[in-house]
Amino acid sequence: MRHFSLFVVFLTGLCLLGGCVSSPSQSKAVNEVSVSDGVQLRLSSPPEVLWGESRTEVLTAYYNNEQKQAMIQTEFSDGHIALAAFTLSGVPIMTMVWQETAGTKAKTYFEVENLTPSFIIADLQLALWPIAELDANLEGENVSLHRRENNVREITKAGEPVIRIQKSDNKTIIFHLDKGYKISLETVK
Repeated sequence: MRHFSLFVVFLTGLCLLGGCVSSPSQSKAVNEVSVSDGVQLRLSSPPEVLWGESRTEVLTAYYNNEQKQAMIQTEFSDGHIALAAFTLSGVPIMTMVWQETAGTKAKTYFEVENLTPSFIIADLQLALWPIAELDANLEGENVSLHRRENNVREITKAGEPVIRIQKSDNKTIIFHLDKGYKISLETVK
């Protein structure tokens, strides 16, 4: 039961840190997500190379010298992303489906205040989608996407880095520099 309560706190904190406090206004497109102050990402269909892929990863969030973990399984198809999250002991946390035509729909197995699942989908896209597609889908004044050495992607606003993504064979780390936290996704083999 202790893991269950800790995970409620973890998901709530993760969403608050991630800027998920406000829900999209009715005027915004169903697939537009604010990934940083003044930086929007238009969610898009998975690239064909991911269709049929299923990924199981340990998600670890780091903030204020604390870390929280969950197991996530993600599946991709044309116009569709399905994700399930569990505590490390196997208690279901949430399931969500993103569809290009309908946006993100989620079911949580316990109440998690201020949870915006589209932000989780946005982080996956920032880490996995091809650079050219991301560049076309990022919006904001003076927003740029850069490929750095050693499989590093960086999103800048007015020349200042706001998000950095480091990728290796089995681990991806997403640094939300402007919000002071990071998330790692490590492939389970």
